[in-house]
Amino acid sequence: MGSRWPSFAALIGLSLASSVLLRGAQPPSAPPATPGETTRLDKAAVTRLATDARAKLSVELPEGVELSLWASEELLVDPVAIDLEPDGTLYVTSTSRNNMPLDIRQHQDWMATVHTLKSMQDLRAFYRKVMAPANSDKNAWIADLNKDGSRDIKDMEEYKERIYRIRDTDGDGRADESRLVFEGFNEDPAFDILGGILLQDGSVIAGVPPGVYRLRDSDGDGVLDQRTTIGEGFNTHPAFGGHGVSGVTLGPDGRLYWEVGDIGLHLVDKAGKTWSVPNQGAVMRSELDGSGFEVFSTGTRNLQEFSFDDRGNLISVDNDGDHPGEKERLVYLPYGSDSGWRSNWQYGKYTDAKNNRYNVWMRESYFKPRPENQAAHILAPIENWYAGPSGMVYNPGTALSDAWKDYFFVSSFPGAAPNARVYGFTLSPDGAGFKKKDEKVLTKGVLVVGMKIGPDGALYLTDWITGWDSKNNGRLWKLDTPAAAGSAIRKEVQDLLRADFAQRPAGDVAALLRHVDMRVRQKAQFDLVRRGDVQALLLAARDRADLHARLHGLWGVAQLSRKQSAQAAELVAFLTDADAEIRAQAARLIGDVRYAAAADRVVPLLKDAEPRARFFAAEALGRLAYRPAGAAIVEMLAANDGRDQWLQHTGAGALAAIGDTAALEALASHASKSVRSAAVVALRRLHHGGVARFLADADEGVATDAARAINDDGGIPGAIAQLAARLGTAKVTNEPLVRRAINANVRLGTPEAVARLEQLARDTATPSELRTEAISALGVWHQPSPMDRVDGFYHTQVTVAAGPSLAARRESADGSRAAADARAAEPRVVLAAAGQAAANKPAPKAPASPTRDAAAARAAIERLVDETKGQDKADVEVKVALAEAAGRLEARAVAPVLEAQLKSDPSVLVRTASLRGLQEMKAGDMGALMETALADKDPVVRRAALALLPGLPISAAAKVQHLGAIVKTGGVAEQQGALEALGTLKSPESRKLLSTYLDDLDAGTMAPVLQIDLVDAVQADGSAPLQKRLDAYQRKQQADALIKAFRAGSIAGGDARKGQQVLMQNPLAECARCHAIRGRGADVGPDLSKIGATLTRDQLFEALVEPNKRIAPGFGTVGITLKNGDRVDGTLKEETDTEVVVLAGIPVTQRQLKKADIAERTDPVSAMPPLGLVLKPREVRDLIEFLSGLR
Repeated sequence: MGSRWPSFAALIGLSLASSVLLRGAQPPSAPPATPGETTRLDKAAVTRLATDARAKLSVELPEGVELSLWASEELLVDPVAIDLEPDGTLYVTSTSRNNMPLDIRQHQDWMATVHTLKSMQDLRAFYRKVMAPANSDKNAWIADLNKDGSRDIKDMEEYKERIYRIRDTDGDGRADESRLVFEGFNEDPAFDILGGILLQDGSVIAGVPPGVYRLRDSDGDGVLDQRTTIGEGFNTHPAFGGHGVSGVTLGPDGRLYWEVGDIGLHLVDKAGKTWSVPNQGAVMRSELDGSGFEVFSTGTRNLQEFSFDDRGNLISVDNDGDHPGEKERLVYLPYGSDSGWRSNWQYGKYTDAKNNRYNVWMRESYFKPRPENQAAHILAPIENWYAGPSGMVYNPGTALSDAWKDYFFVSSFPGAAPNARVYGFTLSPDGAGFKKKDEKVLTKGVLVVGMKIGPDGALYLTDWITGWDSKNNGRLWKLDTPAAAGSAIRKEVQDLLRADFAQRPAGDVAALLRHVDMRVRQKAQFDLVRRGDVQALLLAARDRADLHARLHGLWGVAQLSRKQSAQAAELVAFLTDADAEIRAQAARLIGDVRYAAAADRVVPLLKDAEPRARFFAAEALGRLAYRPAGAAIVEMLAANDGRDQWLQHTGAGALAAIGDTAALEALASHASKSVRSAAVVALRRLHHGGVARFLADADEGVATDAARAINDDGGIPGAIAQLAARLGTAKVTNEPLVRRAINANVRLGTPEAVARLEQLARDTATPSELRTEAISALGVWHQPSPMDRVDGFYHTQVTVAAGPSLAARRESADGSRAAADARAAEPRVVLAAAGQAAANKPAPKAPASPTRDAAAARAAIERLVDETKGQDKADVEVKVALAEAAGRLEARAVAPVLEAQLKSDPSVLVRTASLRGLQEMKAGDMGALMETALADKDPVVRRAALALLPGLPISAAAKVQHLGAIVKTGGVAEQQGALEALGTLKSPESRKLLSTYLDDLDAGTMAPVLQIDLVDAVQADGSAPLQKRLDAYQRKQQADALIKAFRAGSIAGGDARKGQQVLMQNPLAECARCHAIRGRGADVGPDLSKIGATLTRDQLFEALVEPNKRIAPGFGTVGITLKNGDRVDGTLKEETDTEVVVLAGIPVTQRQLKKADIAERTDPVSAMPPLGLVLKPREVRDLIEFLSGLR
């Protein structure tokens, strides 16, 4: 990142002292700072701190629910994930890395390179190169934290993760002791936030990129000093901060589960198998020692946490990609599922001038719950969800009260407590999947990151307090239902969780498989497995009176079967059980333990009356790779007819895992669209070129899915030629298919491919957006972007030759088609198209475009431009694209056409594009053409000309003379453009003129609307004397004067078009993450659709740089204590000089309160960061210009 304004960045800090103090605030008594250190609070201090914190907290709770402080910020800071021992001792992870400067949003210059990184080794090499000591002077974005005088990778070692052990030593219900038991995960640049924690068998299992580690106290001193690796390789490239490893938990099968965000994974497991999913999030599992590793599900972005319900279903809520109009997703994640997300939906090609901004995730509605014509290879969400899902737990049966039984709890983390909620929801069956049944708000007003049900049945919550950055404070709250807190059943559960089952008779332990609390049942199951008591487990599995006991019995038998395969035979009898859930679970477990002897017994369940049984039967047959079941799976898919997306998804996955590619290709003629669609998905998972047969499908949806299979995720190079030819056959109308066919022609790179794109560009019946894409593709024909024009996947080789499919090449390599299919059949082993990463390879370089012959493309563009000659009413978008393409290809033969357009075309966009095209092709008399542009009636054209002026082949003196005249007499937009151009010249003449303008700034005569541009120009020039003068000006000015100047320079003179881009696309501002405009964006913050009619420009400036000064009504939680002692916490709806109106309680009621009756009031804090600290001043100015026009 380059430096920001030296003056305004500093003054913003002065004007926002409260925000800065908040980030660095220290509690009165700090938590332990070194491993082994303990902080203890006396009872009086604990009581006072708890009382004060609760009194100051503005929180809304449903009736019968109580919130109390369990641990104050004197005991911990920056809490993330928690887990509790059976005796109530709590372990909490703490991070400092939310301030770490490696978030991809802060490094737009990395956004293309990161997609070349495919492994942890790649990432390490990249960081060592970028942050090498030799680059210290370039890396102003790195703080010299170790004070060695160098800004380099060693400074990253100062970011350390911590684990606190927190206890209530006197049993009064509040914590009074904290011990720092671990500090570390800092020696490797691939380490990130410690986002997952699980207490297991006297040790701590920690989830922190790039791995999952077991921590032990080897010498009994209360410090976790021994670390062993369970699995490693879960961090392949820089990404959004916080997209790491989390959700570490034990599944009902006794395996360890965890998730990684879209930083991806690449590893070789303990069995020697390679797993590579570098551009998406995933859920993984393994045995507790790391053996038996497998990727469970993929295609997620950043789950944070997930939960198993009492049937063993894995449920989570995935974070959205912060795109306008997008929503988070409530998801069911069965084995082998793909939820659709790829990190290349977020960044990469979108900042590449040779590419486009088409976003598959948004334009093709991947994030929606099964819209029409959604891609067949993804499993759609149950429904869309609320902003910022973070912590998540499932009620094990006795938590809180009976009113909350069967509920999942999930927090919403919008960055500010007033809008933060914890939701409770239940699910009900929907075919083989689920739909939301009920939803309630459990809390509103606490910024919860992680949560856990304690052994006492209360819900424990980590409180980040405010914002996103680490800030050296944090709390732990305890949420409970007082009426049920002391119940006999909750006391019984506490006692059982503390008990040593190993000391109890097997019969007593087996009886607990019927317990109402899932934690007790699971503990009993695991103990019986430890004993190897299969008979006790089978006895429970046969007990028709208790479904929970039956499930835990079956799960226990399957656990034993993973160690003693002969035990799996016991599962077969349950395939014909009268209970559909038992039949489904039996099939699922037979597949899971790979008991191939029972495969033929599973097949009949494909016709079971219950869709859940059919679902797990198909999954099992796929896992068993049972080829004789192929026809029966096809029959199931045909009968389902696409109605149940979960059956469709698992059926396709099963066909892929079975791997009979000849049979799959033959399904191209099947009468059922659903069957053909499943065949396409299966061939996609197998990377098999036979999918090209489906390009000619009569149903465009099936044909489009075939195109997706061939093009996306690296694609199937051997089928690219068939996809490219699709443009020259039957008329294609839908955008997803046409775009992929265009891209296939780009990748093919032949003269025939050029001809297809030329014809498409000529076809006036084709939508303009697709015609311009064809033209733009031709424009970069000679040097195409290495990132796919559709999905953004990075290709090491853009140009492919027509030839056999990938599967066919595998076959020819070893002479065995069966072997090739078998290797491809495992859908979760993703062999990245860019190749496998080697441990010792050097850091990848920024992607370079390949060079190809441009002659055919140039001739095509010339013909297309000639055909638009003199057509003033021709499609504007097409003419703009043609002008740009002609410039890139240096198609000088059509320079006269572009010159004519520059002089007389009615569209300002066409005139501007023509000017740029002429400059890029180095047309003849650019001086005369520039004069024409500078005389244009529209300031957009004139400013474009100014931007090009420094590149003209005329003397620096002439350029400076021209630019100086414009600064003196031009309009505001031209004056700003002239100053920007001056900063790029770096000549004695330009520096002399800039020095004159600094004189004007010193004298107070420089127009406010130009001051931002002058400072930018001085910084761009880089001259030390000029910079010294600017620094001197800053030093002698009072802060108030600088703030006033910044305000005056920001409230006028902006570019509304660029301001809209800041609001909708800037990765640092992330406005659309919280705000909506005309239906696009989120609802965390106020709707901005008419903000220009609500706030003046001065008020907009204040809202952007000092967001806490005024909170929009309805978007802040206020806490009010009345003089009569009553407490009112709620959302501030409106306020007058004499009254406040508060929306309080769950359900919400309106309270009208007189200010004269208020004894104490806690006002809300905005979640929005001061944008003056993250945006450049000109971006603030442009944003104000855009917002002021929204009316």
